[in-house]
Amino acid sequence: MERTTGLTLTIETRLGCRVVDRDGIVHFPRGLAGLETEKDYVLLAVKQDAPLLILQSVTNRHIGLLVADPYSFLESYQVVFGEAERALLRISSSEEAAVLVTVSIPSGEPDRATLNLTGPIVINHAARLGLQIPQRMRTRAKVDLHTEAGRLSAGCRHLCFQTRREAGEDSGMPGRFAELVAKDVERCDCPV
Repeated sequence: MERTTGLTLTIETRLGCRVVDRDGIVHFPRGLAGLETEKDYVLLAVKQDAPLLILQSVTNRHIGLLVADPYSFLESYQVVFGEAERALLRISSSEEAAVLVTVSIPSGEPDRATLNLTGPIVINHAARLGLQIPQRMRTRAKVDLHTEAGRLSAGCRHLCFQTRREAGEDSGMPGRFAELVAKDVERCDCPV
């Protein structure tokens, strides 16, 4: 359930009730795989400075996907998309978009978390448009989150958040994600 007041939106999530800026809504014209009727989402921080986010439906509290910036864990990951996807996203190059991947955590086994590389979520941060773009994987379709984070070197272009914290560097969301994550105007008590 959602409630709108001026420039904010009150949404109910599995993390509790949140009041977010309406400007933080990302529209997915095609929805997401298996969730084609859900079109509008916000990115919520699980906790401050964490590398994981929730891509939360603004209309259904039960639909929230755990997502991550793959470049925080992998040295390289190429997302292939064509002219049709570029047109829908209103971008001319991949540099104008942010990439997220879903994270799977088996129940009760957080140390077995994996990144799903077959269905990246690409977002035009300026236009607030998103698409999930299926990939044909020639290599691994899933990557162990903890193993890959441990493999990144301090000199890697995209340092993992844990390494950045240990090095005493800013551990905030990298680049485009800082502006994509919905700012909590306030937390509230539901029901909406």
